Amino acid sequence: MIKRITIVFIIAIFINGCKNNTADIQAANKVIYTLIDADNRSDIKTVLSSYTDTIEFHSANKPPLKGISNIQNSYEKLFHDNRLKIKTVIIETVIDGNTAIIKGNNTGSIEPVSGTDVKRVNDNYTAFLSKDSAGTWKISKLVWSPNN
Repeated sequence: MIKRITIVFIIAIFINGCKNNTADIQAANKVIYTLIDADNRSDIKTVLSSYTDTIEFHSANKPPLKGISNIQNSYEKLFHDNRLKIKTVIIETVIDGNTAIIKGNNTGSIEPVSGTDVKRVNDNYTAFLSKDSAGTWKISKLVWSPNN
């Protein structure tokens, strides 16, 4: 009898953990989808709300950018000069406590307002997210490179 109760208890803990993990995966993924939607609308306020104050950008083609004010300056220039049409596919999301790692791929285009050549986008990314004490997920580090 005690063995059966123990097994039921372990299964209940496992199921509850899976529910929480599923909710965290959905919440973390939503940050990425919301960010891409905001990028496409040039919505700087929503974009910046997706990041921690200590955000780090790491691109294969540029030196790293650190801190929300540097990221804001970069986005302001990007949105002033371009219109983005990006789609994202999340390939994998891993949650470990208050940390998430999301791997995915962005495709689409960056279209200069000036009408010059459109830049095609096909990038792989890894986003590192952290969950704050209020349960809000934000991106703390974003690493991306062209998909070869």
